[in-house]
Amino acid sequence: MRASNQVTTASVPVDVQKILIGCNEIYLVKAIKLLLGKSCEVTVCSRLDEFVRDACTGGFDLVILYANCLSPPPLCAGGLLENSVFATKTIKSSTKFPIIALTSMPEWRDALSAAGADICLNTPFDAPEFRDAAFRCLSGG
Repeated sequence: MRASNQVTTASVPVDVQKILIGCNEIYLVKAIKLLLGKSCEVTVCSRLDEFVRDACTGGFDLVILYANCLSPPPLCAGGLLENSVFATKTIKSSTKFPIIALTSMPEWRDALSAAGADICLNTPFDAPEFRDAAFRCLSGG
C-alpha cells in the first residue's frame, strides 16, 4: 500500500458498525482498520471457510476479501482464484451487503466482479482509492 501523510476517515459513514475482513496479512488488516476509522467493529478471518461462515451469519455492513491472502481450508483442492470466486458467490447468494475484493492479480478482477464483488481493487492501492470504494459501497452507490 502506498503511504499517505493525510489519512482521514471522514468520508466513511459513521453509522457503519460491522466490517469483516478476509485476509491473513496483518499489515494490510491494520491499514484497512486505520482507513475505516475507530467507529467500526472489525472482524478478521484468515481462513476461507471461517470467512464464508462468518460472512453468511454475522450481519456485516461491509465485507472485504483479499483474494490472494486467504488461507484455504484443510484438504481444499481449489486454487486461490477459484476459492475466492466460490466464497464471493456463496456470500452474495445468502446476504445483501457489499463486497470489496482486493487482488494483486489484475486479471482476476473480472472473475471476482462476475462472482458478485461490488468493487474490485488492485493491490497495492492508495488510501483515497480505498476510502472512496468503501464510501461508495456503504452509501449504496
